[in-house]
Amino acid sequence: MRPFLFALLLATIAGVLGAYGFRRSRYAAPVPPELARAAYAREVAVATQLGFEPAVGPSEDPLFTDEYGSAPVVLRRFELAEGECVAAVAAVHGWGKLSKLRLSRQCPTHYAYRDPNDLSVQENVGGVVSQVQFCAWEPMQVELCASGFRMSDDPMEKARFPAIVTHSLLRAPAERVGASLNRGFVTLPPPQVPGLAAEVGPPDSVASPDVVPSNTVRSDATEEGPSRSDILVAMRAVAENVRRCPHSGAVNVTVRVTFQPDGSVREVDGSGQAEDTLRCVEEAVRAARVPPYSPTRGDVIVQFPFVFR
Repeated sequence: MRPFLFALLLATIAGVLGAYGFRRSRYAAPVPPELARAAYAREVAVATQLGFEPAVGPSEDPLFTDEYGSAPVVLRRFELAEGECVAAVAAVHGWGKLSKLRLSRQCPTHYAYRDPNDLSVQENVGGVVSQVQFCAWEPMQVELCASGFRMSDDPMEKARFPAIVTHSLLRAPAERVGASLNRGFVTLPPPQVPGLAAEVGPPDSVASPDVVPSNTVRSDATEEGPSRSDILVAMRAVAENVRRCPHSGAVNVTVRVTFQPDGSVREVDGSGQAEDTLRCVEEAVRAARVPPYSPTRGDVIVQFPFVFR
């Protein structure tokens, strides 16, 4: 009986190891080009319905520039004028999976979940296509970059079905599409409100919101959600507690704040290299409040930078 049990145990172990050893040969089928093209066309249609017009592309580039496919690939560099909006559409076919598409002031050179230079990002792309949109509040240079991972490490399969990303840019003035953006996590820095900054703004020598002037501030946003001036007032209200956060030298902390219809903060997620400062700022920002607004608007997500000098 014991020899039989021992043989059965060895057979089980061999079967498990065999299945594990061959696991990499069981891949999902590569994405056909026609499937990617159809998905790409649907997303371009979404942008054109909003008022965007084709500007550049479509173009095709490899999704990967390194062996493992983890480093972001810069697909295009371009200029945006003040008040100009862009929609970037990308779709992938072959042995590759698009995981993130971002518009950035400068794309990271390594895999980054969130980067201070991000302007608009779609994370955890669920299919073969992605779109990000952004409106510039000042003239700027923007990079479009994609991140993904390989679906096969078989050299023959990679040669037969390389991962190719098809991408294009569409443009429109902010007056036409600025209130209708519906793709990507969009960074909208709150503007400086005339007559307000001098009254409540913290001195430059301490942590202060890095704000950008704007002529498009709405004074009443109770139906649509908090205005940029509402957000600025809310952030300046918590600035005193932010100043007390520990820091050493110049430190930048950017917080992603989710407001809910009752005006309170549902979630705060910060990014920065100084861990103690980051956690302290997150805790201080949780106390921020904006005027209540219509529940039909849903949650409002904003990104706000603090600078310690």
